[in-house]
Amino acid sequence: MALLTESRIAAKLDEAIGFDRLVLGYNVAQIALRRARNAPRPSPPEPHIDGLPTPLNGVPADVLVSNFTVLVGVFLSPVRSEFAGNFTVWPGSHHRLERHIREHGPETLRNGMPDIPLGPPLQLLADPGDVVLCHYQLAHAVAVNLSPVDRYAIYFQLWFKDIDQKRWELMTDIWQGWRV
Repeated sequence: MALLTESRIAAKLDEAIGFDRLVLGYNVAQIALRRARNAPRPSPPEPHIDGLPTPLNGVPADVLVSNFTVLVGVFLSPVRSEFAGNFTVWPGSHHRLERHIREHGPETLRNGMPDIPLGPPLQLLADPGDVVLCHYQLAHAVAVNLSPVDRYAIYFQLWFKDIDQKRWELMTDIWQGWRV
């Protein structure tokens, strides 16, 4: 948690959202390891947004979505080429998903990630200490790691303190509450 609370990340979050408006708990961090050479060949990453129910992620099947506000990634090892366990994003996908959910309603998430055109993916390159702040609704994935180096990162999921009162509003008006 010190990576988040005792660094310039907290100031950036305060600038973008208001750090005091976010929930910080013990369950918000994930140490993400992507082992070296974990696949025999490159394969395209599969986009998702977190919080949609799957058999393995702990979100109950009767919940449409357990969204949050911002994903913060801190890279702990170098990622200097594609297919090295890269955090992969689909630029602009948060706007496409916002529009889709606004037009089709929350029920569109009943079957998981909507099957809509998201555009081409971008595998991020990073050095240790680099940080990425992502809107919750940005489609993302992790690439396979064909490199000889294990990839380590830590991700924090943070949410507005009052998210339960405006969960669906935030899915259809994605910058509500942000200072952008």
